[in-house]
Formats: sequence, C-alpha cells, structure tokens
Amino acid sequence: MTKEAVIYKRGERYFVHADSKTETGLWVACEPFLAVDEITGSEALEAAIMVALESSKDGLPHPSDFDAIGLPLYELAGVKTWNAFSRAATACRVVRADTGVIQVVPMKRSGQAFDLQEHEKIVLREATPGQLGDAVRKLLTGSQSRGATTQGG
Repeated sequence: MTKEAVIYKRGERYFVHADSKTETGLWVACEPFLAVDEITGSEALEAAIMVALESSKDGLPHPSDFDAIGLPLYELAGVKTWNAFSRAATACRVVRADTGVIQVVPMKRSGQAFDLQEHEKIVLREATPGQLGDAVRKLLTGSQSRGATTQGG
C-alpha cells in the first residue's frame, strides 16, 4: 500500500502529519500530528516523516466533520483556522510506494488549498539516512532548482 505524509513549514518549524485514504478514496489528514523545530536538523525531520508514513492507512471511514480534521495541526501551530495556518506555510507531500521508492512533491498554495507540483518532485530510489529530511528541507525553503530530480539507484 502507498503511504503518504504531508509536511508544512511555518517560520522555524515543520508540521508533519500522516495522510490516510478513506473508503471513498479521499486522502485526509490523520494522526500523528508532529512539530519539529528547524534547528534540530534533517534527521529529526526525517524521523517525524517516517513515523507519519508508518501511520498512513487505507480504508478509513469517510469523515463526517471536515472542520475537525485539522484541529490538532492548528493547535500545534497556535492558530485557530486553516486559513491562519496555511497562509504562512509552504508544503510538500511525501509518497512512499510499496517498492520503497519515495517521492517528495512540493505543493503550491492556490487559494485556500495546496496543489501538487509534480514537475518539481524529488525521487529517492535508495535513500540514505538524512537524505529524505534534506530533500524536504530543500523544497520547503525554496533552495531546490526547477525540474524533477531522481537520486539513488
């Protein structure tokens, strides 16, 4: 099963959560919701991402209250709404295939949502420790060059 996580950067902190697929095929945010200080480095960020990926599930019940989904994320960030959280954030999605290949896909803010920017993704075929954290940090701080890249293998 494909596992997914979403990472946001706001100020000097990263916010990480698992994404799980509902019975209807919709991907929704779910626990754990984690915060990592930028100063702790790529390995701490990568550890949080790996915890989130392991928590990603398939077949969750379709949510009845979409407003409640993000509440743990907002609490971590000290805000009350998605708009307040997202307007100061950059984001990316991490997708781990059954084969172990990891894609880090930047997301661009579009209105109140974030759209995937597939053409700028980083593909990690055989990630070494810290490489996933480094890739996420590069994408979220804007220091990545344009165009998709593949690393490893």
